[in-house]
Amino acid sequence: MLYPYTDDFVDCTTVSQKAKKEFAEVFHERLLIGESNYDPKSHFNGQQSNVAELRLPSSLQSYADKIGKVFDMVKFIENDWTRHGEHKCVYMSLAAIHDSQIKSTLQHARPDDGYAPTIPQIEQVSAEKGGASLIAAGFLMEGRLTRAKMAYLEYLGFGMQLVDDLQDVELDMKNNHRTIFTQSIAEGQTLDAPTARLIQYCCRASAYEKHVIICEKNALHTAQYAEFSISSCNFGTNEAIHTGKHLVPFLSTYMPNLQILRLWRPDDFPWTSIRPNFKYGYYYGVSRGQWQRTLHTPQSINEHVVVFEQDLSQLFEQLKQLAYLDIHGDTSSEKIEPYRLMVQTRFPNSRIDIQISRFRLWM
Repeated sequence: MLYPYTDDFVDCTTVSQKAKKEFAEVFHERLLIGESNYDPKSHFNGQQSNVAELRLPSSLQSYADKIGKVFDMVKFIENDWTRHGEHKCVYMSLAAIHDSQIKSTLQHARPDDGYAPTIPQIEQVSAEKGGASLIAAGFLMEGRLTRAKMAYLEYLGFGMQLVDDLQDVELDMKNNHRTIFTQSIAEGQTLDAPTARLIQYCCRASAYEKHVIICEKNALHTAQYAEFSISSCNFGTNEAIHTGKHLVPFLSTYMPNLQILRLWRPDDFPWTSIRPNFKYGYYYGVSRGQWQRTLHTPQSINEHVVVFEQDLSQLFEQLKQLAYLDIHGDTSSEKIEPYRLMVQTRFPNSRIDIQISRFRLWM
């Protein structure tokens, strides 16, 4: 939760540049140095701190409550990893994420004064931000990392950052946020070329892993729990709606020992899209709107039941140790009973709980 809080603050268009700059300085110091009264033997119980004691500059006073919550999240981390000694890199990695978040403001194009980042700038910021986020996640889980693990997590983190940028391409275009994908659109090009390069990059991950991790197992191979947010299968670009089809191949390759999987969906429970690709152009919005109006028809419901069964079958066939699947989404009431009957038929020895906003399956 720490990363979304700080990322939202840095990317917020209503926060002044002065406030962002001073927040960067204050939070950087909080991460690397800690509070003056830091006691490694004390335990933070979750009670919200007194924001008046933060001594924030005037530009940040109106955001004191939000910043107080951010600082309290750091205290939770301090419960697990002491600041000094062998775990100091935990806080160095968190500071690296924060620094890359600040640098990401360079990706915001400004039509009013004509500023636009260059492709080298965009690539550098994306690589730093993605790599730093996954390295920090590794430190938070293990406390220490070898150089080989850091190298692999950096490689994988860049790829995951690009996947996230592809999912957010419509929102980023609206906010003048330049990524490798929105820059292609701004230059009048399609997303085919950068998407193909992203797929190629991800396919090389296993080869890169073998190169940098000679005697170690991949850090993700031992993971037994994972959470993923997958973009909509119905709304978005032709490329973004098909992101989910890569979920099971990714998990079976990098997390074969997974036992618990939680997915966050903006809409229905299946993660493989049945939406056809629409040709970009004048009639793109019209074609997409016509298709979306068919989502509640009996034919569409049957198609979603079929694809959901295929998704579940592939998932549990590839991940032999998976015992619990938890999907947070938003389906329609007409699909609940068809989904229930399908699961009971396909997995007769399982236990299931289906609601409009949640799907849970115990194997």
